[in-house]
Formats: sequence, structure tokens, C-alpha cells
Amino acid sequence: MYVHSLVQYNKVLLQRNKLLKELVFHPEYEATLDVWDEQLVRFGKEVIKARRNFINQLGGIIKELHTKLSGGKENIEVVYDPDTEEDELEEAIRKSRLQDMKQKTTLAYLRVLEYISFVVNGIDIRRFGSQGQQRTAALSLKLSELELVKKISRDDPVLLLDGRSRL
Repeated sequence: MYVHSLVQYNKVLLQRNKLLKELVFHPEYEATLDVWDEQLVRFGKEVIKARRNFINQLGGIIKELHTKLSGGKENIEVVYDPDTEEDELEEAIRKSRLQDMKQKTTLAYLRVLEYISFVVNGIDIRRFGSQGQQRTAALSLKLSELELVKKISRDDPVLLLDGRSRL
């Protein structure tokens, strides 16, 4: 479902951006923006919901693994903080329409890696964590992903590590 929603979202975003560029030559097309906006909101909400669900599932697994890896000294949380929440997406797109038409591109859209933070003992380690904390968190993340894939697929995936994993 997530992949389908993301693909559809990106297609709609691309078409909407093409339309915004065409409005200079065909202002009568402006009325069709409503249709693209509805689709953008629909698929955008599905993407946000799926990402939040994934982060919640991953968060439960990583917390336990990281505590073990750090010898019980660190508590990790994975925080998903998108630019726009599900219930705010429609309003954000509506509010940005005039600016979108001026800029000829959609300004209120979902970023590829919206804001995912890794917080250890209350500190965002991507910004303020030591190199050791970042490496431990990266290992915890990889092992958590492995567990989540195993849980979803009911298969034993293989994990390859090369020592360059970073958050």
C-alpha cells in the first residue's frame, strides 16, 4: 500500500507541477488544480500514515535492541516529525496555491526523508551525539530493520555491514 500511495503521490505531484508551468500559456486550466489538489491530499495522507506506522513499529524494536547494545545506559526513540501532519495537508496545499502559481511549482509537498530524529536520552544524536552513539544507533537501526522485515515477510533476511553505516 505504501509504495502504491507514494508512486501515485509522486505522479500527481509531477502532473500538478507541469500544470503550474502551463498556466502561463493556458490560464483556463487553473480550474483543474482542484482535482490535482484532491489527489495530492489523498495520496499524501496515505503516505504520512504509512510512514508514521512504520516508524512506530520500528521504534518499538529499536528501543529494545539499543538498550541491550548500550548495556542499559541509553534509551533511544525514533521520532517522526513531518513538515505537515495528515490533518494539515489539505490546508497547507490550499494556502500555498497562489505562491505555487507564482513559483510554478508545488511548495507544500512531502519531503523524501521528512524529519526522522534519533533521540538518545533526550538528545538528537544526529546533531549532538558522539560518533560512538551514532554508530551504536546505526547498528540498532539496521538490526531493527532486519527484525521488522523478518516479522513482516516471515523470512530470514541477510544483513551485510560494511562499517560505513551512518544515520
